[in-house]
Amino acid sequence: MPAVASADVDAEAQKQADLALKLRMDDQTRVLAVAYRLMTANAELCPSSKPTLGLSVTTIDGMPKPMRAAASRSLGLTAAPTVIWIPPDGAADKAGLKAGDRVVAVADWTVTPDSAGQRGIEQRLTNLGPGDVNLKVAGPEGERLTTLHPVMSCGYSIAIADLDEPNAAADGSHIVVNRGMLRFVKNDDELALIIAHELAHDSERHIRSKQANATAGLVAGGAVDVLFALGGINTQGAFMRAGQAAGAGFHSVEFEAEADYVGVYYMARAGYNTEGVEDFWRRIAAEHYNTIFVKNDHPTAPARYLSIARARTEIDAKRKAGTALTPERKKAGGPPADKPASATSAAETKAAA
Repeated sequence: MPAVASADVDAEAQKQADLALKLRMDDQTRVLAVAYRLMTANAELCPSSKPTLGLSVTTIDGMPKPMRAAASRSLGLTAAPTVIWIPPDGAADKAGLKAGDRVVAVADWTVTPDSAGQRGIEQRLTNLGPGDVNLKVAGPEGERLTTLHPVMSCGYSIAIADLDEPNAAADGSHIVVNRGMLRFVKNDDELALIIAHELAHDSERHIRSKQANATAGLVAGGAVDVLFALGGINTQGAFMRAGQAAGAGFHSVEFEAEADYVGVYYMARAGYNTEGVEDFWRRIAAEHYNTIFVKNDHPTAPARYLSIARARTEIDAKRKAGTALTPERKKAGGPPADKPASATSAAETKAAA
């Protein structure tokens, strides 16, 4: 066998780690951008809304351990809280912040490059009060003061799981998207459909923690490779909790139908193209043909295809009539005719029981 020097192996390992980090950072940028757009456009419909600055901040310790060396080389991460993502046209972007800026101070509180500083900045950037936020940041040109004008957003975080299955999950507070789903969707409109569906699970309060199968979800949670929360919050193991809850949770057919219906509204309100987005379920059925015939705790793929198409037709009619794009809620005495039933009240009663 040809001899390979250990130094050459180490050098190649660094190159591959840098590529792996870039791939995951690109995935993160894509998911967070879609989620930010959905959550800010639908803040008024979310029961848990809060101000957001539109940025993600982390330190070297906030990265997964296998990625820390690559993050130091490629992103220049240290113990100092550093901006790693800013959505276009968000509060941070409008204030002129850039990825790579280090946060030096929040108002009159000075950030320290240690665990106490990390906890402090998470608290201050996540639990925002009314009014503007003053930040001092340091970049290539030195320190500068900026004023950010927060916008309202649905108060849920989102993470990426390094799992191959084209799936996503929600636990009432967090949304998790598998990297396999990013490879399966054709475009960001389909990705918006998936994230909006999970956002609807959270906003409609479908999720209630269960004990059965929780361990399996917890183990899957350990496979997270990239975990950055929307709006500059380190969720510190949120995906493991989300995986546990998702593994334990029971989603009824009615819950799933309602999440599909509300989710189409969410993506339409955020400006995503809904035309033909239901084709996602034909492709799922082609790959997983059992979804055509088997109905367990989810509707069949044909039912989901038709339900999403009808929701899209309803939205198009409202646009033509100049009517507000708000989902039709369940009325006393039964659900609206020809619409997926809203099961939120029943779900809460069942969960309480």
